[in-house]
Amino acid sequence: MFSPNAKPAKLILAVTALLAFAQPTVASAATCETLMSNLNTWFTTQPQGKGTYEVLTRVTGLRSDGRYAEYAEGGNESTSTAYAGILTYHPSAKASPIGLFNPAYVQDPAEPAGTPRGLTAYFSDRRYSNPCPTLCLINPSFPFSAVNTDRQGVYVQLQDSFNIATRTTIPAGAVTFTLYSWGNAQYSMVNNECTVNGDGKGGLVYGFLSTGSGDTELIALSLNESYTPPPPPIKVKPRGTSPAFSATHTL
Repeated sequence: MFSPNAKPAKLILAVTALLAFAQPTVASAATCETLMSNLNTWFTTQPQGKGTYEVLTRVTGLRSDGRYAEYAEGGNESTSTAYAGILTYHPSAKASPIGLFNPAYVQDPAEPAGTPRGLTAYFSDRRYSNPCPTLCLINPSFPFSAVNTDRQGVYVQLQDSFNIATRTTIPAGAVTFTLYSWGNAQYSMVNNECTVNGDGKGGLVYGFLSTGSGDTELIALSLNESYTPPPPPIKVKPRGTSPAFSATHTL
């Protein structure tokens, strides 16, 4: 027997399926193995040929006690796109005769003498004020002062490793921060979660960092592939040749 509700029901199901299909894909949280493996494979295979392969990063943090939020990027001396911090690749290496190895990782590079190392970190409790344009009783202040910053290093482990001293496995995706402005003190996040971008060329790492005072800080950092092709060869004119002659030399 024909049901008068049959067609409306089918229409509702069709519209529901269409809306579900049209929804944007949201990256789901997972272990960091996939993201770290993607980055390590990209570095080792160099699919775009010769050139410079790097990871661009930004770091955000929020303390559980509400004292401040922080944000870190490459700083004014950064040569990366939009001042993102640059991390360079270090391949895995055998560390002992019994088969243990140092895992592959990315880290902020050492800089020439006189150039500060690491990312520039800004904090919401380090405030600044602009002079009032007219007479005012209270001069408003703003967070994240650019004249009161710290320097922060970032190390991200791309493979699992084994700590002989503690007999524990350190999983891929572990992150260590070095506070260059505070005597190179270090803090680590180990059991993190990650998301992978839709194009597979980067993602997010996030986890909790102990502040040492019983409080925690939620940290998230972005990791994205960055490729720069080599410069084109420079044309130079050999000595003793006519102006019409030129030769190409790759320097």
